[in-house]
Amino acid sequence: MIARRGFVQVSALAAIVIALGGCEDVVRPIVLRDERTRRAARRAEMLVDRASADALGSVRREALMPEGDEELAAEIVEPTIVLLDTDESIDALRARIAQRVEDDLLEDRIDDLEGWTMSTTELAICLLVHLVEP
Repeated sequence: MIARRGFVQVSALAAIVIALGGCEDVVRPIVLRDERTRRAARRAEMLVDRASADALGSVRREALMPEGDEELAAEIVEPTIVLLDTDESIDALRARIAQRVEDDLLEDRIDDLEGWTMSTTELAICLLVHLVEP
């Protein structure tokens, strides 16, 4: 898990989302299946808890793509795929993402999700995990 307050809060926020809205049977009207996206999602799962990211990604998907447009979903997650689909070590990737999260906060690239303030990078990673089947 990335050593930063936000990703620590991801699990707590996901627990709240699950408790309030349920997430046991997360509906995935959009599922991205190409190999590059799957590789990036597998790397993301090394950084965040799958269940937490799935719960948060579900909320994020509903906010960004309520109509379930797969082309729009692919377009939205492309920058995250580029970020994660690398050959660098997981420790190097973790450090690079932690820096991006910090930069997001400093540059006000944040979003409100159910009353929690999270960086756009954190939310993008959660969305990617959600859009790829385990």
